[in-house]
Amino acid sequence: MKKILLLLVSFFYFISFTYAQGDLQEVVYLKNGSIIRGIIIEQQPNKLIKIQTNDGNVFVYNIDEVDKITKEPYYNRNHKKNNSNFQYKETNGYKGFLELGYTFGTGDFGEDELEINGTYGYQFNPYFF
Repeated sequence: MKKILLLLVSFFYFISFTYAQGDLQEVVYLKNGSIIRGIIIEQQPNKLIKIQTNDGNVFVYNIDEVDKITKEPYYNRNHKKNNSNFQYKETNGYKGFLELGYTFGTGDFGEDELEINGTYGYQFNPYFF
């Protein structure tokens, strides 16, 4: 049972790691000052580069026109460019939290148990519940 738990924890760790990498996009800076964001679909060394933008347009540039190529965090139009992705909701009122858990070897005869825990109360502000 412990091997299965270790396997599940490892699986979720690697899933979250690969999900974090998905927030990057390729950015091509041109010498004329233009910035193109998207996915590089073809790159011929010392010749040309093809980049496809999020709206499906494909742009082709000679490598002489390119100043630099980077990978940067992806921001859509509605996303604020701040360091924190977590934002509090400014709401208060009655709240309830329900948790599902599993304990190993804590029963009457060393049995595993499934637990459901609930917390209910009033939230006064984002920091005090």
